[in-house]
Amino acid sequence: MPSLAQKTSNANRLINICKTFDLFTDRAGTGWIGLPTANGYPEFVPLRSQKFAGWACAEFYRKFGTPIGEKALRDAQNTLYGIAAQTVKDVYVRVASLPDAIYVDLGQGYIEITADGWDTIQKPPVPFRRPAGMRPLPFPAMPFSGMLYDAFADLLGLSRDDLLLIIGWIFGAFGNTEYPILVINGEQGSGKSTLAEILKRLIDPSEVLLRSMPRDEQALAVAAANGWVVTLDNLSGLPDWLSDALCRISTGAGYSARRLYQDLEEVFAQTRRPVILNGIPELASRGDLQDRSIVITLPPISELQRRTKAAIMQSFETALPSLLSMLFEALQYALALRDENFAAKLPRMADFSLWAARACEGMSYGSGRLFLEAYRRNRENATLALLDLSPIAQEIQAFTNKNTHWTGTATDLKDKLILQCLGTPTEKTLQHMSVKAFANELRRLAPVLRQVGIAVEFQGLRKVNGIVGRFIEITDLSVFQRVNVP
Repeated sequence: MPSLAQKTSNANRLINICKTFDLFTDRAGTGWIGLPTANGYPEFVPLRSQKFAGWACAEFYRKFGTPIGEKALRDAQNTLYGIAAQTVKDVYVRVASLPDAIYVDLGQGYIEITADGWDTIQKPPVPFRRPAGMRPLPFPAMPFSGMLYDAFADLLGLSRDDLLLIIGWIFGAFGNTEYPILVINGEQGSGKSTLAEILKRLIDPSEVLLRSMPRDEQALAVAAANGWVVTLDNLSGLPDWLSDALCRISTGAGYSARRLYQDLEEVFAQTRRPVILNGIPELASRGDLQDRSIVITLPPISELQRRTKAAIMQSFETALPSLLSMLFEALQYALALRDENFAAKLPRMADFSLWAARACEGMSYGSGRLFLEAYRRNRENATLALLDLSPIAQEIQAFTNKNTHWTGTATDLKDKLILQCLGTPTEKTLQHMSVKAFANELRRLAPVLRQVGIAVEFQGLRKVNGIVGRFIEITDLSVFQRVNVP
């Protein structure tokens, strides 16, 4: 049995091998090491991962002809983590969008895009990792001919607005702003899954292209951490927890948990990812999710128009190198126009809409403004659809028609709405809803109602007519402020 000194010596030997490698921690405190590769660009893996342990054992045996031993490996990992903790870096998956450049990991090389052009490189200036299941993208075809819009029009056969919105969403997936959620609705057989798969293959191909609904927030966080585009397929609805989690992923949020059940130490992962959802029902049925979404409803496909999925995918794979070339050209244009403003009034997700408009302008002159117009129309239509889906929003609109200005508590308003809808299913919904839940639903609906001229303001604690309560003020803006409503 080797002595303690020999074990320590083995740990020191491994430390000496690794201490010249790139060692750092990410913002979540995970230690990383850049392992050497044949092409000269390190493979970045977590220090405490099975992949590093396997490499370390094999490398130690290759150099010294003896196993390193479990304790020596653990001691070396702890020391290397201490060295790594002195430097903090961001680690990227598939796309690194920096202020002046975009780097894309093809899985077999890298693309650098700047305002001056784009090209393949072997050593990007930032660390990338390649999770298990990540599949490569082909090298872009150079030179290219044609326009990205026309290429997608031939491939997807969508209306002008829907095509502009999808292309804008694609551009947004390579930006460093918030990422709108692409919601694809449509009846059975309308090509929802095929469209989602094409978009996933274009940006971030993987072994699992389309995922089912995750079982909990931790499973969603793991999926987001190990891929760039999160694609949830064939959803029959969205529970509230998933809707909230997707909103956080869209604009950047973290998931946290204890490292072990008996530990107080916390581990967390922060992710901001492009998301695609598809399903038959209206999926963006809550105001906060709708506010972050681009909603596309696919028309039914007639028998004369229908093609096999194999034929569609073959056409896509043939066009993919040229599509990537045109895509990178448009992103170069977006970087060159990063100070250009296309509109005096910007919609929600303003950073995304401006970035996508600049990239669209790279396809043809005027396309940026066309995208913004399509995006505004999409948001207006989604707002109207959301109001149509919400029975409480319907009752608030009917109440405001009779009471152009009203002030009272949430309890008062709930009671008045119950009297207004007696004998309808909405009455039962309100009867079973607590006052707190009713007030929370009003808060979610307030931004949507404001877009149709109804202001719902929460005034906080006040004393009115001798009664202290949290008062709500409802105002018909079209009457009191002459606001035009859609």
